[in-house]
Amino acid sequence: PLQVATTGMAEEEPWFRVLPSKVPTRFLFVANAGPRVGDDLAAVALVFAPFGAVVSVEVPTPLKAHCLVTMEVEAAAARAREVLHGKACAALGGRMLWVQFSQEPECGAGSGSAGSDNDARDSDRDREKKGEGKQEDLWCPAVRDSASLGVPGATLVTNFVTREEEEEMLAGTDGDPRWQRLAKRRVLHYGYAFDYGTRHARAATTPLPHYVDGLLARAAALVGCVGAERAETCDQLTVNEYAAGVGLAPHIDTHSAFGPTLLSVSLAGHAVMEFRLLGALQPSACGAVHADQTGRGGEASSTSAEAAGKDGDDGGPDSNRVRSDSDVGGKPVGGRRAPAPIRRASILLPPRSLLVLTGEARYRWQHYIPHRKRDAVAGEDECVFREPRRVSFTFRETREGACACAWPDGCDSRDGAAQVLKERARPGAVAAAAA
Repeated sequence: PLQVATTGMAEEEPWFRVLPSKVPTRFLFVANAGPRVGDDLAAVALVFAPFGAVVSVEVPTPLKAHCLVTMEVEAAAARAREVLHGKACAALGGRMLWVQFSQEPECGAGSGSAGSDNDARDSDRDREKKGEGKQEDLWCPAVRDSASLGVPGATLVTNFVTREEEEEMLAGTDGDPRWQRLAKRRVLHYGYAFDYGTRHARAATTPLPHYVDGLLARAAALVGCVGAERAETCDQLTVNEYAAGVGLAPHIDTHSAFGPTLLSVSLAGHAVMEFRLLGALQPSACGAVHADQTGRGGEASSTSAEAAGKDGDDGGPDSNRVRSDSDVGGKPVGGRRAPAPIRRASILLPPRSLLVLTGEARYRWQHYIPHRKRDAVAGEDECVFREPRRVSFTFRETREGACACAWPDGCDSRDGAAQVLKERARPGAVAAAAA
């Protein structure tokens, strides 16, 4: 999964600052590439994809021919720099690239830390004075109900858990000593541990908490919530803790790893989840991104230019990621490349709400949470600022055998994709990242 974001309002006032690093990092400053010289940022991402997962490609200032490429891990960035630095790049017009390690961006969307709320408001006022508009004008505004979302198979249930249940669930996980640190977030697994290398959940771990049976039974009894009837078959739970400003990379949960319904409960704070429908994947001989407009799904994220802020995900979930929870992301699958999204839709997930994904929403649309500290809501003048902490409880049903869904373009059980994943599998990636 990757986010391609164009940030920066004027050359003399960069949206984020890029500083050189004397030691290897995940961040690569790439000169002689970017929109200024006619490069689509998705094409830049594809140049770096063979060396490892690309979290984001961003432009600090749109009037200069450079960009910042953020890789999933430092080793991938080191490989890319070794091969690409000082070499002519055929995929980018034969230009010679200058690739150097960079420090993590200091501010703005590229840093994953947007500064204080007052700083954000002041920045907006400054841009408005210059006639540049607000940053959120370029975001995909969120709706507050799933009926307005327009993504088939996505249902939001507000106030699904009580405040007392919320306190109990948070107290139980907060006291669990098994938390693993993945750069900008913490993760905890129950039932089966998710492996961020193989993208499967097969190793049994601590049983599901005692309150889960009651929650899943309540979900299964919901009237008019398509897919929720399978809630009691869920046998795997992943808990993610996010600080304000940290999000989740665009991805589709691996088809072959999990069943047809995903259920996610948001606690302690809200977030906006954006859904993206990709065009059909098309063969690409030169590394360019091609997509038809049929709206058939894709397996990875290669986004259109936007200023929503950096979005990688520490495992698929965070900007310093190991890999996204079960996504088939960002790399060629079966000789195909991932196109840009042709449709986007966002929804606000309030605390104590339940989001159910099934059908198209589960198998065909990517979902992600932008890395930012505030969110724009459709029809509302003021942004909603995120709470200091959000904890998500995602329930899934583990699958044995191949997936036979109706959306093969995004399925890792089709067209040789499963073999590609097998060859790329890195068992124990979570443990390695936490070390």
